[in-house]
Amino acid sequence: MDRLARAEVSVAKGLRQLELQRRHCADCAPGSEGAASAERLLLALESFLAIRIAERDRLRRAARVDS
Repeated sequence: MDRLARAEVSVAKGLRQLELQRRHCADCAPGSEGAASAERLLLALESFLAIRIAERDRLRRAARVDS
């Protein structure tokens, strides 16, 4: 599997993971220790996904230039 394909899969998995974490945050009792931890994890996942998306987009641009 080439790098662009791996990046596409990584973004798709990241989006699924982010959605699951959002649901988990919604299920937590507001103000609880679990809710605070879930929110911090959600923010970290969002940041990590942004990096994955940027890398995927960079690879897409590079693939267009090469073709």
